[in-house]
Amino acid sequence: MKKLLKVINLKTIRNQLIAMQILVVIPCLFLLGAVLNNMVSRLLVESNMASYTKILESSSMVLDDQLDYCRDITRSILADSVLQRELVKSNMSEGAGGYMNGNTFQNIDSAMEKYITGFSGAKSIYIYDLSGKLFYIDMTAGSSQVMKALDYSEIQSSEWFKKASESGGYEQFVSFNVITGDSEEISCVKLLKSLETQTDIGMMIVNFNKEFFDRIFPDYESENSIYAVCDERDGGQEFVVLEAPQDITQTQVEEIIGEDNSDYYYTEYENSETGWTLVHIIHQDDILGDALVIRTIVTACIVLTLVLLLGLTSVICSRITRPLSQLRDNIVRVGEGERYLDDSYPKNEVGELGYEFNRMVNEKLALSDRVARSELKTKEAELELLQSNINPHFLYNTLDSLYWMAVLEDADDIADMTKALSDVFKIALSKGEKYISVEEELQFVKSYLLIQNRRFEGKIHVEIDVDEALLNEKVIKLLLQPFVENAVYHGIEPKIGEGTIWIRIYKQGKFMFFEVEDDGVGMNVEKDIMKGYAVRNSVERIKLVYGAEAGIDFYSNKDKGVRVVIRFPMEGENAESSFD
Repeated sequence: MKKLLKVINLKTIRNQLIAMQILVVIPCLFLLGAVLNNMVSRLLVESNMASYTKILESSSMVLDDQLDYCRDITRSILADSVLQRELVKSNMSEGAGGYMNGNTFQNIDSAMEKYITGFSGAKSIYIYDLSGKLFYIDMTAGSSQVMKALDYSEIQSSEWFKKASESGGYEQFVSFNVITGDSEEISCVKLLKSLETQTDIGMMIVNFNKEFFDRIFPDYESENSIYAVCDERDGGQEFVVLEAPQDITQTQVEEIIGEDNSDYYYTEYENSETGWTLVHIIHQDDILGDALVIRTIVTACIVLTLVLLLGLTSVICSRITRPLSQLRDNIVRVGEGERYLDDSYPKNEVGELGYEFNRMVNEKLALSDRVARSELKTKEAELELLQSNINPHFLYNTLDSLYWMAVLEDADDIADMTKALSDVFKIALSKGEKYISVEEELQFVKSYLLIQNRRFEGKIHVEIDVDEALLNEKVIKLLLQPFVENAVYHGIEPKIGEGTIWIRIYKQGKFMFFEVEDDGVGMNVEKDIMKGYAVRNSVERIKLVYGAEAGIDFYSNKDKGVRVVIRFPMEGENAESSFD
């Protein structure tokens, strides 16, 4: 036992996984197979029972059609004028029981012969007047059968006769020959009434061959499938009338139904017209045979799955544990001072872990070097920024002096350009502030465009549409200038003739919108607009300050100009810390 436990050694991942397969997966597979087999068996039974119920329902509809055919025959007989006349005469004659008188019998016989020979399935006709005198037409009747028919008092006491008398002339179907008790025939019993006075004039029995009704059942079922029709006789016993399509005795069918045999599945459907019960019987092996095939397939699949599962588990365990051992060795090497690793690992999750560990070790020094270089560049940038801000007031004070000198010399154009340039520098510096008002931003753009328009000899027209309620809102400075400059140099300048730049500022919801549009030559939005350093930096600067909700969209059409739409939430001040 100790040797066995030593071989198993559940401390390793490999053996733990195999033990898990044995203790968990294998029982689950067998349980799944058992549950699946039971479910398949139940579904097969339920689906077949539902199918047989539908078949019986259809058979009941066919039976109704057959019964309607029988009704048509009996009603045609009732409507026969000869029968109506002769029955009235017979009721007026004296005597009770026995045969109708010879003349009446002969007249009715001549009238009834066509119904026996002209209608399929009708085998015999028995007619009684109100006093029990009998007429019959039956080619196969023997003396004993006729004697039973003449016993009118016995006939009157039968259950079927009472039901027919109480039906008011509606046809009653009985699942056997009411005269002889023969199960190979079906009787239609009808109370006869005068068509003129609607009074009772007699009772009629028309017997039909049982084979006439066999067609109500399908003939394509398996050889163990049985169809039958059950009716209740006077004693209350269920009596099997029809069975199809098997060559099986009626007694055997009665035994199967009566004993409630568990080896058979029993389906029934009641016909509303007759009260008969249509029955289907099938042995359970005929339904569950498919389940046996499925069970065999499932068992084979489970066994094959177990073999494959154990084999693949062994292979996969080896693929997992080998790189883990390799990673453990590398960790030991790093702990001993190793600073560069170039081992290869398999391409799986464990391999990715090993590659990430190697990358972490190999890039450690490179990362330290990049951090040092980044800090150096940051210091250089701070130095350049400091140099660019040395004594800025000297610059725009000098421009202000040039402006007044131009005014004194009556050089208005030079004075205007100098004043505009001075305004540009004042707003650009803004005493070190990073946010300015919308009004100041517009003044900056106007001064910039005034200088550019002097250069282009009045070629540029400007239209500004701004919501005055937004003039005091704070925005980052130099928000519009890069996009206006882009419109001047890449839209209006290459254009033949004059051009227009539209600037629109408005609010929608919590967002403030800035639009810069020109009617210049247009450009490739994806390729050319973002090529400019100033525009690209401005886009990054807006997204940095205003966050993920900010957006800049470019629209361009060849020879029709470019439109830039800038949007950002009106909480720009809250983003100042990120900009700093």
